[in-house]
Amino acid sequence: MIATLKIPAPSVVLREALHHPHAPTVGAFAVATFALALAAWFILRNVRHNEPGLKAPAALLLALILAASGVFAAQRLSDPWRWPVGGAVCVIAASLFLFADRNRFVRDPHGEIVADRWEIVLKFARFQWTRDKANRHFFFTGDTGSGKTTGMNGLLTALMKRNPHLGGIVMANKGDEWFFIEWLAKKCGREHDLIRLHPRALDDPPGEPQHRLNVTGDVRLPFTTRARILVDTAAALNPKDERSFFKIKGAAHIGRALELLTDLKRPATATNAYMLLTSEKELKAALDKLTELEPTPRRIQLAEVLEQTYLKHEAKEQRAGEIGTSQNYLEYLGTPEVAEVFSSNAPDTCCVADVDKGKILCVDVPQDFTTERQYIFTVMKLLLYRHALRRYALPGWRKYALNQLIYVGDEFQTAITASFDGTSDFNVVDRLRDCLLMLIVSAQAFESLVPPQTKEQAEVLALNLKNLFMYRAASEADAFRCANALGKRWVERASRTVHLDHTAYTYSRAEEFRIKPHEFRNLSDHTAIVRHCTNGYKKVRLRPRGATI
Repeated sequence: MIATLKIPAPSVVLREALHHPHAPTVGAFAVATFALALAAWFILRNVRHNEPGLKAPAALLLALILAASGVFAAQRLSDPWRWPVGGAVCVIAASLFLFADRNRFVRDPHGEIVADRWEIVLKFARFQWTRDKANRHFFFTGDTGSGKTTGMNGLLTALMKRNPHLGGIVMANKGDEWFFIEWLAKKCGREHDLIRLHPRALDDPPGEPQHRLNVTGDVRLPFTTRARILVDTAAALNPKDERSFFKIKGAAHIGRALELLTDLKRPATATNAYMLLTSEKELKAALDKLTELEPTPRRIQLAEVLEQTYLKHEAKEQRAGEIGTSQNYLEYLGTPEVAEVFSSNAPDTCCVADVDKGKILCVDVPQDFTTERQYIFTVMKLLLYRHALRRYALPGWRKYALNQLIYVGDEFQTAITASFDGTSDFNVVDRLRDCLLMLIVSAQAFESLVPPQTKEQAEVLALNLKNLFMYRAASEADAFRCANALGKRWVERASRTVHLDHTAYTYSRAEEFRIKPHEFRNLSDHTAIVRHCTNGYKKVRLRPRGATI
């Protein structure tokens, strides 16, 4: 008969293992192996994904544990192996310091630390982001009412708590974002850093605006760049009606008008440029004043070009077309209520460069101004882009020592520009990351990004928005795109075939979505699939907290 196999109780096995002569040696080696594995995990996540790695205090602690336990275990080995194993353990423990704080600190030419690359600037949705990861931008997508806006509010709250010098621009696309940003600034003790650019509505009593910002008054930008921003913005409002010839000519005319105003010591506003381009009397008077100034080669050339173009142009039809197009580019700022804030002759109370000082500009144009508000939102976005791109002129250590900038835009498709030869979202979004400008934008679906630009441009833009918050999909196509954003995985599939005399099993490997498209269509409100740019994805529920808008 077969003897019955008796398995001892776990307590008996544990007691025998603990009383075994080699138990201390095995235990010490196990502790050393655990310390080494933990250190290796920190090192690999830093080398492979540029995540925070092995910090110096942790390296010291793990090295001491590894060396102490390893040497203790080595001393219990037989004589031929005692010293080689102990020496090898000590060498491995010492080598941990080679990877401690690897690529962590940014230093100036004198060796002083100016920034910490491993600093966590955002903890949200059970993920955490360093500066480099957060500047790969955030894109919220989902059906109407699924919770995109409250999710953006939660992210902005978490961001402001960890970044006391955060600066940037918040677009009040829906119209009520101001109430949330005001509540958040007071909660964080930063109400003095908040600037509201708010033209008065038609039924508001007359009065001076609290803040003014001339959109063509940035003296750091060339006149052609200031003019091109206005042209690209106007072209974005009517993308199918624009011709490159008139865009180039329009930018040139507006640039010359702004330059003439500057030479005459007059405010270089879009309103004043419009007056010069529409009235020959105004232009003649301005040129007469220009001739009274000290003649310089540039002034002489400017006067000749303006006189030849506007006063002696023989091709009247072409001249009328060019000037008319230039006027169309400027007329959006001609509304008195809007001009009081964004094109005023009075001195500015703030500028885009104030974001470097931690100021947050909330652009809040009343819903009464349908076209003007879209124009202003786009202009302010392009001005922030140009300001951020100026940081490329700084050395790397100085750039990294500057504060973090953000652009917050709900319903982002209303402010998209698609100019090939100007400033557009798709051709600068990849460069904004190195300028420490973070985009936090939303749209109902990828298809929402296509009307303002071509599908290829929308693809380029979407590819650079790496941190995704995907709520309930608005369409089947969007559900498939969300599933594709998470990628696929290999799965083992088995099939069984039953015959009369036997059963056959067949195994195969196939790819399938990590989360299937139909699951994105069935997400509940305030539930999102969050894809971190490097650390995978999670399904989280982002409940509204605090003030809601």
